[in-house]
Amino acid sequence: MRAKRARLEISKDKGLRVVIPKGFRLTEVPRLIEAKSSWVLRKLAFIESETELQTRQRALKEGDLIPYWGGDLTLMTRVQHGTEARVEQEGNVLRIVTSSAISTVLNGVLKKWYVCRAAEVIPQCVDIWAQKLGCSYNKVYIRDQKTRWGSCSSRKNLSLNWRLILMPPKIVDYIIVHELTHLEMPNHSRAFWKLMEERCPEYLEYRTWLRENGRHLLLW
Repeated sequence: MRAKRARLEISKDKGLRVVIPKGFRLTEVPRLIEAKSSWVLRKLAFIESETELQTRQRALKEGDLIPYWGGDLTLMTRVQHGTEARVEQEGNVLRIVTSSAISTVLNGVLKKWYVCRAAEVIPQCVDIWAQKLGCSYNKVYIRDQKTRWGSCSSRKNLSLNWRLILMPPKIVDYIIVHELTHLEMPNHSRAFWKLMEERCPEYLEYRTWLRENGRHLLLW
């Protein structure tokens, strides 16, 4: 099937591929890639993260430090045959009780616990900030997003990444304020960032933190 429009494709096996329709000028290819450079970088980072994630899932073991709300919890395990998997938190210790200590099983149980904690904590944070800012929203969804921390829809629904539960609270606050502000300004205009500076004066610091640490958190 012939291509109807020029597009970029990226895969782990083939890398970057440029698909162009008949008659498309080859001299325009560099401009096409440059225009889509942000998307290309995000896709490449995602592919790299997925590869590293597979490695981490095989390596998860007792005694590991795992991120939670900006700090670390020490992972402990207890094998109890015939029991339903559960997670017990005692101070800075997180104990996973399962019928198997295989790393893939531990990862599955841990992720489920993370998602449940995020679903309990994050919507409460959204509600607090919405009241502070005088914003109104419809619903909050906790998602397993691969390339973004949050988004908002025209129906005033917020979708937030469950991995926010791994971050320091001040970074979570920044992301929430960012998305609530998008309910008023659905763009990244100069006016948007001016309003963000009023609402979150340290937003540049938090953006830097996300650039430096976000990719590692996406591995979970």
